[in-house]
Amino acid sequence: MGAVEPGGSGCDSGTGQCYNYDLVATKKYGDEAQSWGPQQNRRLQLWGFNAIGELSSGWMQPYMTCSSCSGWNNGQPVKMPTYQLFLTSNYAGVDLWGYAPQPTKDIMAGVNGNYNGWRASSMDVYDPSYGSWLGNYFGTNSSVQTVAASPWTMAVFIDDTDYFLRNGCGS
Repeated sequence: MGAVEPGGSGCDSGTGQCYNYDLVATKKYGDEAQSWGPQQNRRLQLWGFNAIGELSSGWMQPYMTCSSCSGWNNGQPVKMPTYQLFLTSNYAGVDLWGYAPQPTKDIMAGVNGNYNGWRASSMDVYDPSYGSWLGNYFGTNSSVQTVAASPWTMAVFIDDTDYFLRNGCGS
């Protein structure tokens, strides 16, 4: 399982040759969406992968539909199980979409200047606003409900592990 997302550019340090993935993908597949997505799933299967990783392009997802896409009569034509990641903490931290009475507290906001480590946000999971925000997000967001109800969804993670820094033993 790995995340696959179109886009980006760079240069090969050995040859000095530069590329733009958007242009390469469009030239090879015709687009970075309806043709590109199923082909990436075929490639993953050919390489022995059996699932689509979190944060991969929506065009690869088994529940993606496209009424104007050729060969997409029943949605994504090359369905694979998927893991999903919902980046909830930072959204709850600003109360995006107004799902809570107030933004969730960020415990890093109380750390003084003597701490010079990485300062990623770290939401207070015991703040009642966090539970309220999560409940409303998962209970009312139709995109989230589509993912949760899909038989192709194997697991749902809330947040990237970066946001759980300092929460383990010895952190």
